[in-house]
Amino acid sequence: MAHEHSSDLTPRGLTPQKAAQYVGISLNAFMALVGEGRLPAPVLIGSHALWDRHAIDRYFDIAGDKTPDLEAWQGMLEVVFPELIAQGRQEAAATKPFRPKRYSSWTEMPEGPARDRRRAREDARERAEIRKSPLGKWEKVALWELYRRRDQWLDANVMAGVTFRTHGALKARGYVSTRNDEHGNVQYWQINQKGIEAVQDIPEEPSPKYRKR
Repeated sequence: MAHEHSSDLTPRGLTPQKAAQYVGISLNAFMALVGEGRLPAPVLIGSHALWDRHAIDRYFDIAGDKTPDLEAWQGMLEVVFPELIAQGRQEAAATKPFRPKRYSSWTEMPEGPARDRRRAREDARERAEIRKSPLGKWEKVALWELYRRRDQWLDANVMAGVTFRTHGALKARGYVSTRNDEHGNVQYWQINQKGIEAVQDIPEEPSPKYRKR
């Protein structure tokens, strides 16, 4: 009676390539982990170095327990697979952990909720810093201009030649009220009661020369 030959026999001893496939990682990554003692060392059978599939299974089962003798493993591996060990270590050293991109300002971020939240935080921080600082010279100019015509809503585009940043600083301090156009942009300014009180603390109205840019 002829002996049957099984074509689907799974060998217990695995070559480095087969062992890496069995674990599910690249050959270089497999050899790097073996060199670090994080996976089993091979068994020398004659001139062949093979990985015991059962040993790999057991290593998975006891992962997290005491680390085997790394020095003995590494010493043997350095002799048997010096090039693969070196390649594996180079690959591991070249692999950088993922780090999310850092933005210096919300203006650099893509559109989305994260950008909106970052903008709100930065605006709130800027307003808090403005409120703690003394009035700047152009803030005084704009505040006096608003005070002189305090019964009017003034067009933001013709306000004494000062910038929207200056007007924004006055708004952050709570000295002005604003009206927006149909697009939501500030179009008109008017000094409020808090702004009127702030004007009283300015020794004198800035001179015309002082108001020029």
